[in-house]
Amino acid sequence: MVLDLGRDPATGKRRRTWHSGYHTRKDAEKARTALLADLDRGSYVEPQSLTFGAYLTESWLPAVKVRLDESTWSMYETNIRAHIAPEMGELRLERLSAPDLNAFYARLLANGRRDGRGGLSERTVRIQHVIIYAALKDAVDWDLLPCNVADKADPPADEAKKKRSGRQSRLGLSSTTARTIG
Repeated sequence: MVLDLGRDPATGKRRRTWHSGYHTRKDAEKARTALLADLDRGSYVEPQSLTFGAYLTESWLPAVKVRLDESTWSMYETNIRAHIAPEMGELRLERLSAPDLNAFYARLLANGRRDGRGGLSERTVRIQHVIIYAALKDAVDWDLLPCNVADKADPPADEAKKKRSGRQSRLGLSSTTARTIG
């Protein structure tokens, strides 16, 4: 299926993208309708071959270096190179999904340690989620993705927050009251 994107303002030539891989004609027609609706709303993002790993290491990390503290940037880079890029780097950026992220978090919890002796802590896996969320938020802001799939993912819960909220509910306190008192 070919989608006409109008004319390139610089050259005046028609811009078209090809979409394929549909199992049936009906699937292709459904996709065409959805793509045309996205195009009309201005939320259409052209397909590209950029992988998640290349985006993180070649585009996102260099771009955010100026707005992050050196220690934060260094921690992001270490986690991307040690955990995220090796596991998720080959996925195409626009094909990344919430189930992909959930499976990644589960793998890290089960056997994410580099020394092979078990999984990472929930806190460390949540840090991976924070990094991925921030990177995908920027990808949306930079018109590389239509939405942030990390919004729909389920990272491990924060045990400390659960304990605090459980204690607060047993005491009959709201979170605001507990912060004021405590």
